Amino acid sequence: MDLTQDDEPPAGDGVVSGDDGHDPADDSGSKASHQSSMKKGAATDSGNDDDADDEDTAEVAGELLEAQTLQALAQSRSAERRRRQASPRHGPKVAGAGASPDGYDDSDSNRDPALLSPRAGSSGELPASSRRRPSEPSGPMSPVAPFGPEELGIPGRAQARKMFEADVDPWLANQISDLAMVKMLINNLFPVLPTKPGWLFPRVDSGKRQQYTAQNYCADLITEANVRALLDAAPWEVLEGTGVAISFETDVCGRLGAAIQRYSSHEPESLQSYWEFTHSFPIMHTMVKRHPWLAVYRKERNNRRSHAGNRWKVFLKFLILAMREGWCDLDLLLDPFFPHFPKRSVTVTWFPGLTARQANLADPTLNRREPVGLLAALDEGNSADPWRNHYRDLPQQHPANSIPRLTDKFFRVQARDAE
Repeated sequence: MDLTQDDEPPAGDGVVSGDDGHDPADDSGSKASHQSSMKKGAATDSGNDDDADDEDTAEVAGELLEAQTLQALAQSRSAERRRRQASPRHGPKVAGAGASPDGYDDSDSNRDPALLSPRAGSSGELPASSRRRPSEPSGPMSPVAPFGPEELGIPGRAQARKMFEADVDPWLANQISDLAMVKMLINNLFPVLPTKPGWLFPRVDSGKRQQYTAQNYCADLITEANVRALLDAAPWEVLEGTGVAISFETDVCGRLGAAIQRYSSHEPESLQSYWEFTHSFPIMHTMVKRHPWLAVYRKERNNRRSHAGNRWKVFLKFLILAMREGWCDLDLLLDPFFPHFPKRSVTVTWFPGLTARQANLADPTLNRREPVGLLAALDEGNSADPWRNHYRDLPQQHPANSIPRLTDKFFRVQARDAE
């Protein structure tokens, strides 16, 4: 995932590269006058976006923490009931005398203090009390035993070890060989996962990327009316329903289960952004002049991307904690269950009508029918590039299915005190 790129429109009908919709000349001094004219508005928008991002992160972190707390309480109560049954002399306290109505003692030592600590605040940072060594017991949210032996971990769990490309593909061995799960930080996974470019999405060397002008595709389709019609159709609904997991059980308990549940509950909020990232069409200055609303849409698209990135970041923080405890390793992120945002180095820009227009340019006598709207262009684009829908409509084609080590890798991992 790479959430660092923003949509900035090329000037006029300039050339657009096939990587991220940026005009290569946009970063040059020739655009200084345009950039200076945008500074004031950008500064104002930036402040508002930062506040919105902080609120979004706080909300997601709070909900994840609440889910973990509730699960820990339920498991602790089960353990308490078993202890009372095994030790008759310790009867339940009377309700109203410092006990809850079901006889549960709030002083239960089996609860994970990391979950209830006020230090685990809205920032989503992992509290120091939760950063345990793998040999330390960590309450009902931790597994009875790690998912497998140390040598199966990617990367090493207790300590870093040398990784080999053939064993960890598509992870970049040189970037994870010096990592250990017990010491892993969010910076190791966000904003960019250490995977090979071109694994999920096509990658073309920068010197070989195709450059397109407005005449090379059906740029005239990008109008306010057509974009509104496209959004009204909610094409991202094809992504609904989390992908089929192949490496873990979706009803897993413990800390991993809490993180998965909260990810699943927030995925619907991010689906439009996942879809837009792989269907991001150019919005040039000439288009904005004719249809000013397109500038509004471009801004909203960027904001959605930022909020989706915040939710993903919070999930990664809790996943890192699960990895430290032995629930899983980095391979869990390769599972088709999770969609991903493309990196800068891959080619994902959607040029509506590109396939038909290029065919007609190559053979003027072909007279191939070109799409007359963005919905028709969408069907053409998805047929040519099945990865644009994150393989949700074609799960059998997901690249993870060709990685044998993923199948059932994190199955049968049980939480402490699980019934």
